[in-house]
Amino acid sequence: MRDDAADGTYPLILISHGWLGNRFLLSHLGKNFASKGYAVASIDHTESTYDTFQVPDCSLRSARPRSIARSINSLF
Repeated sequence: MRDDAADGTYPLILISHGWLGNRFLLSHLGKNFASKGYAVASIDHTESTYDTFQVPDCSLRSARPRSIARSINSLF
């Protein structure tokens, strides 16, 4: 177990699925990290889930980092 929890802070791991996936795809990894004292968030990328598939193009690839940044900012 990590000692960071003693001061109320936890390192964050954000799980971002690959093309065609969802936030549940890597839940086994999230559970493992959480059991070791990490705060874990797993997000969907609306343009590339199984339900909302779109043909990949450059604009979607460049949107991914912004999507991740918005998710992190919404947690704090």
